[in-house]
Amino acid sequence: MKEPMGAREERTGLRAYVSQDYPRIEEPASRPVVRAAWLYHHDGLTQSEIARLMGVSRATIVNHLQAARESGLVHVSLDPDMVAGEALAARLSATYGLQRAMVAPDDGGRAEPLVRAGRAGTDMLLDLLAGPGTGPGADPTEGAGSRIGVAWGRTVMALAQTLPQRRVADLTVAQIVGSMSSEDGFSAEQCTSEIASRLGARMAAFHAPARLSDAGLAAALANEPIIRTQFDLLETLSLALFGICTVKTNSLVFGAGLVTAVDSHAYIERGAVGVIAGRFFDRQGKPVIGPIDDCLIGMTLDQIARVPVRLAVAAGPEKIDCLQGALAGGYVTHLATDEATALALLDDGPS
Repeated sequence: MKEPMGAREERTGLRAYVSQDYPRIEEPASRPVVRAAWLYHHDGLTQSEIARLMGVSRATIVNHLQAARESGLVHVSLDPDMVAGEALAARLSATYGLQRAMVAPDDGGRAEPLVRAGRAGTDMLLDLLAGPGTGPGADPTEGAGSRIGVAWGRTVMALAQTLPQRRVADLTVAQIVGSMSSEDGFSAEQCTSEIASRLGARMAAFHAPARLSDAGLAAALANEPIIRTQFDLLETLSLALFGICTVKTNSLVFGAGLVTAVDSHAYIERGAVGVIAGRFFDRQGKPVIGPIDDCLIGMTLDQIARVPVRLAVAAGPEKIDCLQGALAGGYVTHLATDEATALALLDDGPS
């Protein structure tokens, strides 16, 4: 006997949402897709039952359901509470003092670690924006007027590109570092814009470069009223979302043009192992100050650490050292990663 959809969702932790923000398309061709998605996800009919009801083949229904996913009509996620309670994620949280971790299971190498971490981060971000569940007390993101800050990164963009079109009431998405002349599609303004667009939110952009040519110019620009307003907004963030970069020359911090190889030597010589939002830190998570810090426009590590919820999305073997430093420094309260990275972090233990 066919199991009701609600029972399947309760046991597996699977959630399927038929979006109310799906674009209103009048073409008749869109109607079968909507109908098939509704019958499958809301009414719990099987693909064969829907095919008989609609008078088409089962293969056609499979295509309709795939089209519903690709168009944004349907978003499927896992219940974050169940995933965070899974043994590996629970061990990771307990070991590193996280409020929550989400670990994407091994898929046999079908998708890049950063893509899988991004998908896990999507589910966690949506859950954080939906209401309680971030730890003791009320969720800092709950209620009207939520403000989230976004840095840049490949995993951040992977998260952004898997976000469904879902309007979050009275939400502001703010850029936490200045603009970059990046051509790789992962700049701070591109990541921020993509997330704001998909969540129907206001975007607060930095109207300044991420790096200036000298410290005096950066200080003067930071005191301009329009830039000062952005900094004031960043002091009120309820959530910060960021990736974590290595100090290797193939890292995005170099690709974004924020740091040169020459600049990096001074930081590496002082013990730097990772970068968050353009700011370097060592294995203990302590900020490493170097030649470009006074030339940057954006949040410092101390400012990021004061944001109530700090969601990092990061994965891959090259990220272990910098992840341990970020965790040791207390910059991360919520972590989205993949199974291999989680296991490596547990094997090495806190730094």
